[in-house]
Amino acid sequence: MTMKQTLLIFFVAIVFRGIAQTDSAMINFQRNLPITDIVETLSECNCMILGMRGDLTEKEAKLVSRGQALLFGRYFNELDSLFDHSNDLIQLYAFGGICLTYPDSLNDKHLQILKKEGTVRIYQQGTDSFPSKPIIEIAGMMYKSVARIKHEREQQQTIQKMISEFILKYATNPKTYVNISFQDYHVYSTHDGSSLEKVKSSEVYSVKHIFKIQNNNGSINEYQARFKIDSELKVMLIEEEKEEESNTVSCYPPKLDWWFENFGRKLNKKEKKELGLEN
Repeated sequence: MTMKQTLLIFFVAIVFRGIAQTDSAMINFQRNLPITDIVETLSECNCMILGMRGDLTEKEAKLVSRGQALLFGRYFNELDSLFDHSNDLIQLYAFGGICLTYPDSLNDKHLQILKKEGTVRIYQQGTDSFPSKPIIEIAGMMYKSVARIKHEREQQQTIQKMISEFILKYATNPKTYVNISFQDYHVYSTHDGSSLEKVKSSEVYSVKHIFKIQNNNGSINEYQARFKIDSELKVMLIEEEKEEESNTVSCYPPKLDWWFENFGRKLNKKEKKELGLEN
């Protein structure tokens, strides 16, 4: 595997984790790390940490957590300040964090790194080799992720809006609906077994929704439900959220029984057909 392929895999993994685990305990841990601790650890190592697998040594685990903390575990003002750091490595990490977490806040100052000369060392797990990579090449790959991240966030907002509209349209008591939050959003997709390329239009969007509503027994309570939406933006599964998400990713006809039994109104034939529920 080439260094370019390794970098690409690393950044794809980071983007996914940044979106899927924004509220995780790991993010909270990284966000609460003293910024001086992060800078000192990475400066002492003086090399960029790429993806690591398997058992990590204590040193490797510390380097990974500090590097990832700058990529998606800090606030914008911290990253913006660190971008002016004299250490090229710290500046590069800060730029990556802004690209991945605050892409809308990028400005001309940050983009100057795309023209910066020099290299940084790359830490390779399990070896004593520290190959160098041009700063502009790594920064360029970070910057290319911005358009994808913006698209993914827009898609997430579309999915969340669609779920709220679904509830308002089909609930027995829509005026009692209160949107509290959406959490744990992620996207499943099918990949070709030989090429590993994603199969077109195979996406399934999954998100937990916390809301209040008056149920069909007349009580207003808070509920948590897992919604799964297909690539055509049709609801295919709604189930009560439990400790662990079910293994069901895709199903046809849609499984909406739990929601309609508890909150939904009676559907006419046209509506059943639109939802894919006709026999």
